[in-house]
Amino acid sequence: MLGPFWWPSLLIGAAEYATAAVRLRSAIDVFAELVESAVDTHQPALAAAFSLTLANGSITPALGADVTDRLNKGA
Repeated sequence: MLGPFWWPSLLIGAAEYATAAVRLRSAIDVFAELVESAVDTHQPALAAAFSLTLANGSITPALGADVTDRLNKGA
């Protein structure tokens, strides 16, 4: 709450907010790639855990939707 007393702090706060927004978006992209890679690597184990049969050795969109439904906690 320094802004009303010292106006440069408003500029510093705005710059920090913008930097945080850019870094957050980058972190989300990296995390999404990590999750996708983990699923790609462990497709056979994931299919076996849910008693699913993989078509062509990979999870299809329909199987992916089935896994999502099973993992959904209702949140």
